Amino acid sequence: MNMNDPFGRMETQRERDYESLCRSLQKAGLTNRADAQALVDKLGKRVKIGLLVIVPTTLALALLLPELRIVVLAAGALAGLWLVNATRRGQAYVERFMREELSDEGESETF
Repeated sequence: MNMNDPFGRMETQRERDYESLCRSLQKAGLTNRADAQALVDKLGKRVKIGLLVIVPTTLALALLLPELRIVVLAAGALAGLWLVNATRRGQAYVERFMREELSDEGESETF
């Protein structure tokens, strides 16, 4: 029993999310490890770009609106944390998809 998720609801939700992603990737035609690794790299680049937008915007708004500084900084931090967490989970799902569903391109031929 996991004390953070005693009824297994989060684990069940994450498994449904992973299965949905698997169906989407298969429907999109992702069939080899190289494409999947490119997707993981692309997700990493997107999170960096997202943070490069969120951090300066949050800081500029905090300077322009000093009376709302706490709220703006908290919202910016929350948005940044959400972005990083969602991206890490997505990358983990794609890596799991690579391990479970995709085989190496010459794996059966190298004996």
